[in-house]
Amino acid sequence: MDYLHWRDEILQVMYWLNGEGLGDAPGAAQITNFLGATEDIVVSTLERMVEDGFVIQEAAGFRLSDFGRHEG
Repeated sequence: MDYLHWRDEILQVMYWLNGEGLGDAPGAAQITNFLGATEDIVVSTLERMVEDGFVIQEAAGFRLSDFGRHEG
C-alpha cells in the first residue's frame, strides 16, 4: 500500500465532499465510492490518518482536522 498516495487521494475526496456540502464526516464506504481502491485500503489509510492527525474519527465517520483541511 502506498500510504502517501492514498492519503492524498482521501484528503482530496474529503475536502471536495465537505466543500460541496455532501458530507463533513463521511464513512469509509462513501469515500471508497470516489476512489479506485478497496474499502480495506481506505479503512487502513484512514486509521493511519487518525494517528497522523489528518482526520478525527467520529461515530458517523471521519472528519478532517484543521491540519487535514489545510493539507486537503
